[in-house]
Amino acid sequence: MRSAPEAPAIRADRHGRRHWALPDAAEIKEQFLQASQKLMEILPDGDDLRALLTRTVEAVKTDPTIRQQIEAAADIVAQRLESTVGQGIDAVTEKAKVGAEKIGLEPLEHVAERIGEIAKEGVEELIDQTKEKALG
Repeated sequence: MRSAPEAPAIRADRHGRRHWALPDAAEIKEQFLQASQKLMEILPDGDDLRALLTRTVEAVKTDPTIRQQIEAAADIVAQRLESTVGQGIDAVTEKAKVGAEKIGLEPLEHVAERIGEIAKEGVEELIDQTKEKALG
């Protein structure tokens, strides 16, 4: 069993003056090397860490509670994205309708509305596909 490092002590020199005395440098070095070796024995090696990471990833992938939470978060993100993109499409559609009306091409208003609807459907489908790939 190793001994505890010496605490600094007050020692007198040959003239009787008192000074702090530090432990022997060689002893400190030896204790440091022993502690380092003990630490190396305790810590896992690279293969152990990879195996631990692999097990953790698998546990996260297969845990039903985590899966539900990820799916719920993905649904929220998808809804917000659809809403934001949908609002943008509606704004563009409205500008196209106003533009068609100004130049006297009212029949194009219906075309602009239909293009907006198709764009929204496409965005919704793209979001769903992306969500499925991410969760797959």
